Amino acid sequence: MKNLTFALFLLLFGPSMWAQRVSTPEDRAALFDYIYEKTLEREAWSPIKEEVLNYDPRAAMRALKEEVVNADNDVDLYYALQKLSASRRDRHLSIDLIDGGLVLPEIEEGQAPINFHPDFANPDDYFMFVADLGKDLATYVAGDQPEIGDKLLKVNGEDFDAYFERVRLYTRYSNRENLWRRVADDISSKDRGLPPSFFKEELTMTLERQNGTVYEIALPYLKEVDWTYGRVFNDYPGFKLVPSFQYESFQLYEPTDPRNKTLLLWWYGFRGDLPDASDALVEWAEAKG
Repeated sequence: MKNLTFALFLLLFGPSMWAQRVSTPEDRAALFDYIYEKTLEREAWSPIKEEVLNYDPRAAMRALKEEVVNADNDVDLYYALQKLSASRRDRHLSIDLIDGGLVLPEIEEGQAPINFHPDFANPDDYFMFVADLGKDLATYVAGDQPEIGDKLLKVNGEDFDAYFERVRLYTRYSNRENLWRRVADDISSKDRGLPPSFFKEELTMTLERQNGTVYEIALPYLKEVDWTYGRVFNDYPGFKLVPSFQYESFQLYEPTDPRNKTLLLWWYGFRGDLPDASDALVEWAEAKG
């Protein structure tokens, strides 16, 4: 990927056009062709994933060529390239700013004091619900407060389904559930992960209570939020932590009811001990029957 970044830099800002800090449609077409060709050379393709998600990453990339070629300013080009990166639907391609390269406008990053999680109970009807709230929410919301479990219907006046599809285009993900988790994190965050057009001064949401009442709230973006519950839960009813299972890749929780054969893993990432942790998990599970 370092070579790709270097080539991207040269194609956009070669010596002959450095003073003007511009690129021509021909430059951007060459850039697209280079990225596309190098992507095809990678071996990390997943026919099973393409079948499950019902898409062709090569066609998805080609469909973005015109948008890349027509992106005649830094912001449009950056986010067109981000779409191109995400169209493969994994995390093997990405785009980052480099010194002397594309310049994006300054943005005051922040976090609205509300968090969402996806509800996966009905595979035909996923939705987002309020999962956590800032402790000082009453400072920003007059009257009735949002409640844990309230369903998200609109974001900044846009129906959630339409909003979700727009965010998806800029999101790198490998499966449907992972996409929903990533979009959930994006809803209340303000940063450069999405184009500036996604954000207003405040985050306006239309929510539905579990009794069917629909209401609207607007929340500011804050630098820090003191959460009611926090982003990490350590207590899971019906499960207990296995303290002897000490690995960096994940923690292991076992059921308190011996009739329950489900194990719960708190996943941290692909750490260096993953092969050993996986072997230990299988051995532990076999020993427990």
